[in-house]
Amino acid sequence: MRELGTQATEHGTRVAIETMPFSIISTVPMGVEIVSAAAHPGIGLLLDAWHVFRAGTSLEELRAALAPEMIFGVELDDAGQAVVGTHF
Repeated sequence: MRELGTQATEHGTRVAIETMPFSIISTVPMGVEIVSAAAHPGIGLLLDAWHVFRAGTSLEELRAALAPEMIFGVELDDAGQAVVGTHF
């Protein structure tokens, strides 16, 4: 990840990880671990409200896990409180 961050910044951009409840990086705290381990300003997170809440992450958990500089983007979605069908 660190090398990818270096390559991105050399080209004037950054790389954001988007956590998804149905993927190997399923929660924001998991994404934070990766971003923290990379320790590179070109690596951050894209927060998708639908993915955050479908993964069962609370606002308190977000507040405790995140640092503002980690957030590269926020996607606001609307979805019913109950899951209909599968996450896919």
